[in-house]
Amino acid sequence: MTSVPNLRRPLSGSSAWAVIVALALTCACNPSRKLPTDTGTDRQQEEVTRVYNPVTGQYEAVKDPLSLVDTIDWQEVIDQPVISSAESATSGKKDRYALAFMLPLQANLHRGFGDEIPARTRRFLNYYAGMRLALADLTRRGIDLDVRVLDTEESTDVVRQQLRELRDVDLIVGPYDRDAIREAAEFGARYRIPVVSPWTPSITLEYPNQQLVQMVPGLRTHAAAAIEFIGQRFLNPRIYIVARDDRERSRFAGYHAAQAQYNPGLERVEELMIYDATVDLAKTNLDTLIHDTRPTVFILPYFSRNDEEFVGALLRKLHAEKLERNVTVFGLPQWINFSRLNPDYLESLQTHITAAQHVDWANEATRRFSKDFYDAYAGIPEPSGKQGYDLVMFLGESLKAHGVPFMEPVAGQPSPHGDILLRPVRDESARPDGDFPVLYYENQGIQVLQFTDQAYQIVH
Repeated sequence: MTSVPNLRRPLSGSSAWAVIVALALTCACNPSRKLPTDTGTDRQQEEVTRVYNPVTGQYEAVKDPLSLVDTIDWQEVIDQPVISSAESATSGKKDRYALAFMLPLQANLHRGFGDEIPARTRRFLNYYAGMRLALADLTRRGIDLDVRVLDTEESTDVVRQQLRELRDVDLIVGPYDRDAIREAAEFGARYRIPVVSPWTPSITLEYPNQQLVQMVPGLRTHAAAAIEFIGQRFLNPRIYIVARDDRERSRFAGYHAAQAQYNPGLERVEELMIYDATVDLAKTNLDTLIHDTRPTVFILPYFSRNDEEFVGALLRKLHAEKLERNVTVFGLPQWINFSRLNPDYLESLQTHITAAQHVDWANEATRRFSKDFYDAYAGIPEPSGKQGYDLVMFLGESLKAHGVPFMEPVAGQPSPHGDILLRPVRDESARPDGDFPVLYYENQGIQVLQFTDQAYQIVH
């Protein structure tokens, strides 16, 4: 068994943290044991939840920890694996449901309690901490879940091996890596087990798999949310979408499709190609593009940190050339984690972003979660902790209400936990009669945030 290092601030400060991390990684070290029959003897302890311990072979009552902002890595890779479309299993409710959490905890890399946990491992431990709080709350509400935690070690081969032992679970959460998700999705389709992908979006994943649930919306969904918002909030806007080469230009399709659907009366979104390689965009003239009386909107569909310098240069250029004219910039949720964008430019350009599962710390439910998190773990939660909590609350309540599978009954119904709104993504090119097959389910609960008073705040 691999030992586990101590955590450090901001989520440390108590010896309980080290004990909980050790428990989490202990539960993840041996994926080969099957879920045993539970005796239910721990259920009377409301402040704890029960997790399968492969060392003892039993479900044990435990407390738990952690959190850190989860980053989204959108890759424009065309993935079209062939998966036979399995017919959904007959809906049936049970007294208990077995869940498997597949997290890249990388326990195999840890050497001892003196080592510091890597940032990526901390992120997923923190997400897991929020999950554990949700499991305790679900138990208090009479929703019983048996949970198995697996350390995928960020290895597709390990995931493939672990999946062989999960044919008897009701639902799989994870894994993280794109190739590993493909393995899990194929497994879920074959054995009719829903697979919930909480971290990695599927941009061009187009295959029929009604068991796959993408919690992170793809770029097309963000495009639709932005275009719909612009049509509702701006009077006769002039809209530009920016790219630097043909590869980036491929992102335009989602915005054009959204405009045709939501704002057909508006002028077509204009495509602005910027081939300027200078650091300060000295060869680019934006002044002539900005309308004197109509609002002008620039959409910058950039999500990679590698593009942050270009985004910053373009914001600087727009800020200098707009003068007193009405200019708005639209970006993507990853901008929250961009550290080099000038906040004065963000505010003067009325910068908006679309965001899924945004954590509003002023919300009463979030404040209550923060207090519970601090009481349990002596640490201040980060957004990923709340996102883990919301996901497990949503899954537990959906399973309790609808059994397996739950996706179709909850589609289109907003969850009270976070911005979760599942909808089926359909292949509208498959059937001319309009009976479009479901490719997968996606969380399309998106909010629009505006940078005001030095922070991104919800406006819609």
